[in-house]
Amino acid sequence: MFFLFFLLVPIYANAYLDLGSGSYFLQMFLALLFTVLVSIRAFWYKIVSLFRKIRKKDGKKKDGEEKPHEDN
Repeated sequence: MFFLFFLLVPIYANAYLDLGSGSYFLQMFLALLFTVLVSIRAFWYKIVSLFRKIRKKDGKKKDGEEKPHEDN
């Protein structure tokens, strides 16, 4: 399969990147970055509550008492 790929792909592409390509790639990178940041912000309370539940489960002893934990 790998060998077949190299047989079908031309060696020289005869293509170029014009001046607009750099700004397009920058725009796509920034769009991805802001999408990730907005998604994290939208689900922030769900993410925090999930970690609080995990921390609460880890803080309990086997008999149901909570261990004293240190707040930083």
